[in-house]
Amino acid sequence: MPTSLEIKDRFPQVGRVEWIGVAGEKRGAIEPRDAVEITVDEGIVGEHHLGGHDKKRQVTLIQSEHLAVIGALAGINVYGLRDRRFRIGDVTFEGTGTCPPCGRIEENLGEGGYQAARGHAGITARVVAGGSLRIGDTVRVEGAERDA
Repeated sequence: MPTSLEIKDRFPQVGRVEWIGVAGEKRGAIEPRDAVEITVDEGIVGEHHLGGHDKKRQVTLIQSEHLAVIGALAGINVYGLRDRRFRIGDVTFEGTGTCPPCGRIEENLGEGGYQAARGHAGITARVVAGGSLRIGDTVRVEGAERDA
C-alpha cells in the first residue's frame, strides 16, 4: 500500500482545457478565446493582468468540474464552517480545522481518488452542545446574517 506522501505525488489523470477567457480591462467582460499567447513572467497577452505587479496572478486556472459544485455550494460550504460555530438539528458544533483526505480515500475510490478529494475532504469539529441529528436537518451558522 502506498504511503500518503507517495499518493500526494501521483497524478494518474490527464486534464484538458475546456474554456479560455480574457478580460482586457479590470472588471471588464471576459471574452472567450480559442487560443491565447502566454509570455514568461508576464501572463496572457491581451489580459489586463499582463505584466502587472502581482507575479503570482499571471494566470488563473479553474477546474471545470468544480463549477457545478460551486453552484451547488451557493447554500453552505462546509469548508467555510471550519472556524465557526454552527448547528445541525439540535447539535451545536465548533469547526476546529480542515480534514485533508487520507490514503483510505484512494483505497475506496481507486487510483486518483486522493487527488480528486484534495480540497474537498471536509472539516473537523468539536461538539459544543449535544442533541439529536437527523437526515434532512438544516445546517445554520451561529451569528451569521441571513435575509429575512
